[in-house]
Amino acid sequence: MLLDLYESWLRPRDSILVALKAAHKKGCPVQGAQQFREACTEVRSILSVPLDRALRALQNPAPGRTTAEIRDELRRKVEARG
Repeated sequence: MLLDLYESWLRPRDSILVALKAAHKKGCPVQGAQQFREACTEVRSILSVPLDRALRALQNPAPGRTTAEIRDELRRKVEARG
């Protein structure tokens, strides 16, 4: 199942983020680290919203709001939860 793939991809996230931070502190930033962080945020947002709720939101967006605005708001909420 697709959600299982996302969950397995995200599982080692914390240890990877710690390693990236340690490398950066030692003056050895890792190419693609920022993209990895962004991907983690996106995967967390995917996993945090029940699929049926996400589909309803995309099918019936709030008047005057684009899908991109809704997506960005969901990302901010996920990031705020940490």
